[in-house]
Amino acid sequence: DPIPPSALYEQFWKCRDLEIEHYWHRMVFMTAFLLACFAGYGGLLVAFIDSEKCTMPFRMANGVLFSLSIVGIVVSCLWLMMSKGSKAWYEEYEHLIALFMKERHKCFQRKCRKYVTMNYRQIQSLEGADLNDFMWSTKAGRYSVSKVGIAVGHLTLCIWTVLAIGHCWIARVAFCWSEAYTMISNKFF
Repeated sequence: DPIPPSALYEQFWKCRDLEIEHYWHRMVFMTAFLLACFAGYGGLLVAFIDSEKCTMPFRMANGVLFSLSIVGIVVSCLWLMMSKGSKAWYEEYEHLIALFMKERHKCFQRKCRKYVTMNYRQIQSLEGADLNDFMWSTKAGRYSVSKVGIAVGHLTLCIWTVLAIGHCWIARVAFCWSEAYTMISNKFF
């Protein structure tokens, strides 16, 4: 039995809504991991800076901080993959909905086109909404929330990458300094 068009249309909407709902659940889940990474990194860094609390040798502390930054990089990459994958699926359902509307309900489509396509770029003005894309305005704006989520993933990936590179540099410099110190102390003492 072929699926009636109205049931198919309803299913597209349900799938789209379910994907968006799961997108937010995934983001909350990944946010917890990112916050745990930042908290662990910050806590260890503060303990390391306060030498009275830290009994860990310098190299070991740097290694642990480097390891935490690698975990942060992995979590940021997972955040990006989940954001982009979820966005691809719900945009696919929106595309199917738009195609259905185009083919089946041309009259309805003319009336509600800007609401059905769900493409934030096509929103010119919503009834009752005064839109302003200026970042510091308090009015509503045409922003894609999923793209903001992807931008957060890019930002955290950059932060963790810079931290990892910094710890590699610290390890290299500290290794060179300790070699020089050992060589000088063996020669003169």
